[in-house]
Amino acid sequence: MPFKTFGLSEPLVQGILATGYTTPTEIQSQAIPVALDGHDVIGCAQTGTGKTATPEIAQESHSFIRGLLKDLFGDETAGLVRILYGGSVKGDNICLLYTSPSPRDRTRSRMPSSA
Repeated sequence: MPFKTFGLSEPLVQGILATGYTTPTEIQSQAIPVALDGHDVIGCAQTGTGKTATPEIAQESHSFIRGLLKDLFGDETAGLVRILYGGSVKGDNICLLYTSPSPRDRTRSRMPSSA
């Protein structure tokens, strides 16, 4: 099932495709329709590398997501979205993750120049 079948806006679908994703994961296939119907969603899925997160990984992830939002919807909307990092937060890295400076001011465009 491609992302287009969810009824997402064309700029959002193009942004997703520009990142190289063509098919939603199982959790995305289940959660996106529910969220689009206006319901809150809490999901759990096995993803990632299994490596412990560093502040740099979290900041890079945040910057990438915020850059996409900025390109697709503008500065104001990108600034309003709260991004929750879903990496491996453990006792030995939680203090570093939560005390690291926000990457918000360093956000760069992440869309390909041809987009």
